[in-house]
Amino acid sequence: MDSKLFSRKQPGGFYVVNDRSIAAGGNVFWVSSTTGTDSAGYGRNPDAPVATLDYAIGLCTASKGDIVYLMPGHAENI
Repeated sequence: MDSKLFSRKQPGGFYVVNDRSIAAGGNVFWVSSTTGTDSAGYGRNPDAPVATLDYAIGLCTASKGDIVYLMPGHAENI
């Protein structure tokens, strides 16, 4: 049986389970304005997210299928 779900180890020790029809194998980044820090070493784990969407987009690589998740309670000031 073929499943659309797959898992892989993300840098920082976190395993990610994604739907293959959505995720093309890129990196996954996490954003939380309440607990995040815009600094090197953050964003790859929901326990250590970055603080802003802009910073997360800067971590992405063009055309690689990266995904950015905004965590519950996240808010951006524009």
